Amino acid sequence: MTQNHFQDFTVEEMTELDPALVVSVINASMPEDAWETEDEVRVGEELWRPGQVPLRLVVRRQDRPVAFGLTGTNIFDPKGKHFIGIFVLPEFRQRGIATHLYDRLESYARDRGADSVRAGVHEHFLPMVQPWLEKKGFTEIERMRPSELRLPEMDFERWAPAEDRVTDAGITLTTLADDDTEARRRKLWELSELTKRDIPHHGPPEEFPFEQFSGLLDRPEARRNCLVIAEDSDRFVGYTMLIHQTPDRALTGLTGVDPAYRNRGIALAVKVRCARLARDSGYTAMRTYNHVNNPAMLAVNDRLGYVALPHFVLFQRALESA
Repeated sequence: MTQNHFQDFTVEEMTELDPALVVSVINASMPEDAWETEDEVRVGEELWRPGQVPLRLVVRRQDRPVAFGLTGTNIFDPKGKHFIGIFVLPEFRQRGIATHLYDRLESYARDRGADSVRAGVHEHFLPMVQPWLEKKGFTEIERMRPSELRLPEMDFERWAPAEDRVTDAGITLTTLADDDTEARRRKLWELSELTKRDIPHHGPPEEFPFEQFSGLLDRPEARRNCLVIAEDSDRFVGYTMLIHQTPDRALTGLTGVDPAYRNRGIALAVKVRCARLARDSGYTAMRTYNHVNNPAMLAVNDRLGYVALPHFVLFQRALESA
């Protein structure tokens, strides 16, 4: 690790990931609903864009890690947009640590050609952080609502008619694991590319290459046996993905329905089937993230019993050309 000093703190560059250290700082800095595991940190490390080396900085007081910051761009981030994350232990806030880290992280992003930087803020910290971000020139661009479904509390008998409604109409519900071929993966990719256009992201969505999409399906955290597909004959018309987070909890990666097949209960059916399969796989909870201005999907999740968690708010600042 390379080192420098800031006041009576040591700032080190973490050249090799230390998941235990990262988790210790994040979980001591964030509310419990935003805690991470070492496995989740390792997964995130494997999702950087090819050739995009992140910068990770650790601040220590003597030997104790008191803050962590990183910047980089992963395969889900728009090109040219670096994400910046900063975490400071509560007892070490208001000492200029976050500003010092931010300045170094922004400089790193700028040197690597970033046209803007983004920062996600937990709703709990908005009163403290938003005024500082606005002074730096950040503006809010997206607001996401996490929510969680407790599977032991879900009445699956009550929701069986949601599945029956679409199957009675001739729609088949399968999983990718039932028949995992390149042809089926391509159909799934094409449906994903079609439906993601309706997600209210800031700016137009980028095309996600098929090879990258298929590679994600091969990752160990991808639960192909819970990736539910709605099929009309040989046409894929709806789907929902499930991603392992912890032994007890999984995450809905994305849910989409072909525009020509909407308002037929397909989104609800695939989500009910996915929840059933997740329960049978041993999970006790499912989480999902939705844009607050996506009322249709929020309504589906609310009907199923998802409980809203504090929002995450995404801010962005354009970087001037050098």
